[in-house]
Amino acid sequence: MMNLSDKGSQTRPFSFSLKILFGLVPGYLILNIILNYFGIKIMGMYGAAMATVITQGVSLLLCNLLFGKDGREVFLWQIKAINPRYIFIRR
Repeated sequence: MMNLSDKGSQTRPFSFSLKILFGLVPGYLILNIILNYFGIKIMGMYGAAMATVITQGVSLLLCNLLFGKDGREVFLWQIKAINPRYIFIRR
């Protein structure tokens, strides 16, 4: 078990990850507010629900791009999962 007071390399990626996440949250918040404004105006509560789902999808996709090689690999898996060409073609 690692002591949390250690300044080893284990703590650097974690703090870097938190900085990235906290840096992206205001952008997703603004995106959600803008989509909610137009979504509610056009479609009512369904527009608000769609805006939230779109914002969640964008945030989950884009966060993985910033987390190194493993994150990019997960991003590619996610893109392949929503791409119809990969859904119907078996490898």
